[in-house]
Amino acid sequence: MAFAKVDLGVGATQITWDPITGAVGDTEVELKGSKPLAGSVQVISGTPGSFTLQGSNDGSNWATLKDLQGNAIALTALGAMAEFTTAARYVRPLGDASSSAAVCRVVFRG
Repeated sequence: MAFAKVDLGVGATQITWDPITGAVGDTEVELKGSKPLAGSVQVISGTPGSFTLQGSNDGSNWATLKDLQGNAIALTALGAMAEFTTAARYVRPLGDASSSAAVCRVVFRG
């Protein structure tokens, strides 16, 4: 599994992961820089099931990131979006057993 990273200019980056089917995590992306990042995550095609975004500081131990209201990010409808901030070193999407060809896109600013 892999991802595509696009520089949108003015401090913004877009990351789109390959489609995910089943309860698997995709390739982690290392976030670089000295400041926390603001982001938005969305499942742009496929069936999300209950799709989460995870963060890690070591690339081995993962935790579900939370939205701006403090709720665990769990996207259950195509097109649903969550905004968040993170200072984690790595991020990755995670599907569940109901996820089918779900494509996750994150835009980071900061």
